[in-house]
Amino acid sequence: MVQQQDIKSFARTLVIGVGGTGLEVITRIRRLIVESYGSLANFPVISFLHIDTEENYQVKDKNMAGPALETAEKFWSKVKYEDAEDIVKNKSNYSWYHEWLPPELTPEQLTCQEGAGQIRACGRFSFFHNRDDIKQKCEEAKNRITNNAQVTIGNEIFPIKPKLNIFVVASISGGTGSGMLIDFGYSLRDWFQGENHLELTAIVPSPDAFTGVGAGLRLKENGYAALMELNYFYDANTQYSVKFGPYESDRVTQQRPPYDFMYVVGTQNQLVTIEIKQIREMIAQNIFLDLVSDFSAYKRTVRDNIRSQITAVNDQPLINKNNQNQPI
Repeated sequence: MVQQQDIKSFARTLVIGVGGTGLEVITRIRRLIVESYGSLANFPVISFLHIDTEENYQVKDKNMAGPALETAEKFWSKVKYEDAEDIVKNKSNYSWYHEWLPPELTPEQLTCQEGAGQIRACGRFSFFHNRDDIKQKCEEAKNRITNNAQVTIGNEIFPIKPKLNIFVVASISGGTGSGMLIDFGYSLRDWFQGENHLELTAIVPSPDAFTGVGAGLRLKENGYAALMELNYFYDANTQYSVKFGPYESDRVTQQRPPYDFMYVVGTQNQLVTIEIKQIREMIAQNIFLDLVSDFSAYKRTVRDNIRSQITAVNDQPLINKNNQNQPI
């Protein structure tokens, strides 16, 4: 059990899992909360949302899973064939898609009802197509977090900080997470720009975590492409400017990275090599301890120092290769 005297305050936290990896981590965090506080209801400072192009993804290790997600905590980012066909054939009506959509992709490939087929452009296409609904689901998830200035845990009362932490967990090796991650981060900034002290953090396993699971070359290619794009958008000279609809008002423009902090979690250090299931547990533990541990204050101090030191640097990304519990 968490020692209550070690906890000074909480921050409202929204954890969003994208794709299968996102769900694997979310369900582990839910288990940790139940193990420590008895039930999810006893810890009202956190909310969850799972977004996927596959409707019925099954958690691999049910022994590590917490309570199943409720319907309101899930969003199936599907694309029907007729919608994909309409967008592909009528370029003049959907010009904002065709500013980036690879012309070789067919409506059959862009149809997302059973996953993104490990094609990054399909994941991005699904995000564009469902962006308004995803925005609504994110706002609903945020509204499920208590708005009280304090929370009662057991017999103790703790203050809630006037800030919102959003964690996005995904894989950059498949199609869904790798295709959505960058646009999603910038969209979250746009949707929640009125929040006090908004902090966005993305945590992803490195591509080598999926070695041996099949389609190895495609996974590495996706991971490499995603890391190159992230590196580009973490340069201080890079401006993100993307239209998500037919009007100029649908454009999102940002002169900053998609996330305040980006963790790429490796599979090995000088001592050990771990499997993907262990990485998922490690990510869940990291987020959980960021919520409840006194150590989180130290982590925030380190992150703030990194942010202040790197603000004026143009040629170095704010991506930290996190190898085995490095406290950043």
